[in-house]
Amino acid sequence: MSALYRDFSGYPQPVRRQLQDALREYARYTIQEGWAQQREGIVPTGEPERSGLIAKILLAFEPSTEKEKIIHAETLRQNAHRIELSRSRMSNVTLGLPTVLWWVVGFCALLNIVLIWMQDMEIHVHLILGAVLASILGVVIFLIAELDKPFRGRVSIGPDSIALVYNAVMRTDEPTLQRGDATR
Repeated sequence: MSALYRDFSGYPQPVRRQLQDALREYARYTIQEGWAQQREGIVPTGEPERSGLIAKILLAFEPSTEKEKIIHAETLRQNAHRIELSRSRMSNVTLGLPTVLWWVVGFCALLNIVLIWMQDMEIHVHLILGAVLASILGVVIFLIAELDKPFRGRVSIGPDSIALVYNAVMRTDEPTLQRGDATR
C-alpha cells in the first residue's frame, strides 16, 4: 500500500488527490472497521466497495505522456497485487484447520496416553510421566486451537502493518490509527 500510495503521486491533479484519498479511506476502513469485523468472523463488506473505487479511478485515467504510461502500468500492477492480498486475507477470515487435522491430533494424543498407560512401572513414576505427557499434549492442543483461525479472536493477526503504512505515509492531519481503535 505504501508503494501504491507513492505511485499515485506521479499522477496529475485532480486524479492524484482522488486516488490518494480513496486509498487513505480504504486503509482507514480496514484498520478501524474491517479488522474488527474479521475478529468476529465476519468478512468485511466495505473493503471491496472501497477497493472498487480505486480501480474505477485508475481505469478511467488515460495517460498522455510516456512517463504517465509507465507510472500507470506500475500502479495497475501494484493495485492488482493489493487486491490479491486483500482477497486472500478476506477468504481466510472464516477458514480454519481442516477437520482431519483435529482427528490426527486427537488420535495421536490418545495413542500417546495409551502407550504410557501400558508401561510397567511404579505407580508414582507412572503418575508423574502421565501428568507431564498430559500437560504437554494439553498445551500443544491449546496452542493449535488458539492459532486455528488466524484472523479471529484475541490471539490474532492485527492490522499493525497497514496502520504503520497509514501513519507513516498516508496520514494527513487525522489522529494516529492503532490496532484496536474500533473496539475502544
